[in-house]
Amino acid sequence: MAKTKKPAAKKVAAKKPAVKKAAVKKPAAKKPAAAKKTAAKKPAAAKKPTAAKKPAAAKKPAAAKKAGAKKPTAAKKPPLRKPPLKKPPVNKPAAKKPAAKKPVAPKKVAAPKKPAPNKRAPKKTAPKKKSPATASAASDDDFYDRIFENNLRWIEEKTRTDATFFERLSREQNPTVLFVGCADSRVPANEIMGLEPGEVFVHRNVANLVPNTDLNVHSVLQYGVEHLDVKHVIVCGHYGCGGVAAAMQSADLGQLNGWLREIRDVYRLHVDELEAIKDETARYRRLVELNVQEQCVNIIKTSFVQQAYSKKGYPIVHGWVYSLKDGRLKDLKISFRDILEKIREIYRLD
Repeated sequence: MAKTKKPAAKKVAAKKPAVKKAAVKKPAAKKPAAAKKTAAKKPAAAKKPTAAKKPAAAKKPAAAKKAGAKKPTAAKKPPLRKPPLKKPPVNKPAAKKPAAKKPVAPKKVAAPKKPAPNKRAPKKTAPKKKSPATASAASDDDFYDRIFENNLRWIEEKTRTDATFFERLSREQNPTVLFVGCADSRVPANEIMGLEPGEVFVHRNVANLVPNTDLNVHSVLQYGVEHLDVKHVIVCGHYGCGGVAAAMQSADLGQLNGWLREIRDVYRLHVDELEAIKDETARYRRLVELNVQEQCVNIIKTSFVQQAYSKKGYPIVHGWVYSLKDGRLKDLKISFRDILEKIREIYRLD
């Protein structure tokens, strides 16, 4: 039996060289190396199994010869080598060489450097010269826009605390106080009294005057007393009033002369008291108080105030002075009833 196995091995060896010849002719230089490796593996496998089965395996490489020509065409193994080649294409976009060309394009757009040397100097100097005007205009625009922003915030605050606030105001107003004050922007009527909209009926002018010939202020007074039924009428001046200070000067102020004459008349009525005050600042402050007092008298002179008081016992007229330095209100304690009784001898209007 052993003798019969040896010749079978010789026949297999005779077939293998034929396989080597076919590998040298058909495939490329790389493919014979693969063929040698397969040949080396096959004899190792031939030692372990029986000789009868190995020849059948030897016939299969013969079939491999024919398929060997098809395998190089299929080239299924080379595509396995291509996946590693996919990484280099990933690295190529990372090079960002095309990205470096794109910033070059904007540089060419900004390249109008030839007109720039001539125009740069005027462009830089022009805004500097116009900067004060443009800055003030811009700040004015910002301030104007901020008013509407503040209005929206104020609406939010009011509706957050009282959802029916604006609905209630839109129906009616029931002010208790009629306020005659100075037009000075530092003397806001509602705020200095801590009152809400709808609680104060307001009239303001320069130096809080109530001239007998001013239809504006008298219309406000009559509407407040007869139709709004206010309980208190307040004349409020303030220390540091520019109108009172102007009246103490002898300068010709044109159109304001007629208006400020009302204050000079107050000075004339109380000239003895005022001239006795040597300190000019103190005299000026006293004139502010006396001006408020005389405007109260002018209100008491009106027919609608006298008639309303006779029928209802109000309104009561008050005189106040507001301090800009500390925000305090000073009640001058105008004796309304005493003044009313005195002026009725001359200004009585039933």
